[in-house]
Amino acid sequence: MKGLTMQRNTQRAFTCATLALAALVMGCAHRETFDERLKRENPELWETINREAAIRKSQETPTIGVGLECVRHGGPRQDLMPYVQGFWVQEVPYGQGSIGMRGGDFNCGGTIAGGYTIPRTWRPGMKVKVKWYTDGWDESSKTTGAAGDDSTKASATPVMVGEVKATLHEYTTTIPYYAKPGAAYVHLFRNGQARVIITDCYPEYKCHPIPLSALEPPPEVE
Repeated sequence: MKGLTMQRNTQRAFTCATLALAALVMGCAHRETFDERLKRENPELWETINREAAIRKSQETPTIGVGLECVRHGGPRQDLMPYVQGFWVQEVPYGQGSIGMRGGDFNCGGTIAGGYTIPRTWRPGMKVKVKWYTDGWDESSKTTGAAGDDSTKASATPVMVGEVKATLHEYTTTIPYYAKPGAAYVHLFRNGQARVIITDCYPEYKCHPIPLSALEPPPEVE
């Protein structure tokens, strides 16, 4: 008799636990989400948030990582321009891409594979800042204006890199039209100007927009 009573109590406890768990699950399943609550309590704010989210999504720009390479225009023997110690390029400030600088303490000639983010489709007004260090102090291209404010101005500032004299150059340029994504080539010139070209044609070939032999940069594009 005692065993039968214990069995019934166990079954009753199990049934109660099952019902409690079912009630909990049902309660969770029907719990109102934050989105539903906001829509019910403040439909105007809910509509505004969703409308702005849709606009942001429509403005997202598909991007791709491409190689980044520096091209130094120092003449046939590369003796008309100081040695480049390192270079950095601002990423295109469109869509979800970063607007940080990409590059490093690399001299011209090497390629940073996939190190630069660009929009898959070109857009007008893609301005980027370029900065680089050259050996020695060179104030020949120094101006009073800030390089980031005017693409026609080149800034050159004497600095010390460790115990070595160097010149920090800064220049803002506009990336010209490209039909399809390619590597990003940063062309540096002796007058302190820079050009950034997106192309799948190497600088050694005639199809590249800026010849290796060029000593002066081509006109800026807008």
